[in-house]
Amino acid sequence: MKRNNYPKRQNSEQMDEPRKVIKISCMECGSSHGTMRKINNRGKKGYLCEYCFADYQAENES
Repeated sequence: MKRNNYPKRQNSEQMDEPRKVIKISCMECGSSHGTMRKINNRGKKGYLCEYCFADYQAENES
């Protein structure tokens, strides 16, 4: 078994770096509250809130 030759990081080094915050928001209205639905249709990738997702489904059913 080959071991990793990289030095281990100390706890103080890990605590100094800020965590990356990923904020998910609606593609249509920009809201970040409530349940987000992931869509991937015809090259569009992203998230929609419940309200915009209902409109999106109504458009695609027709």
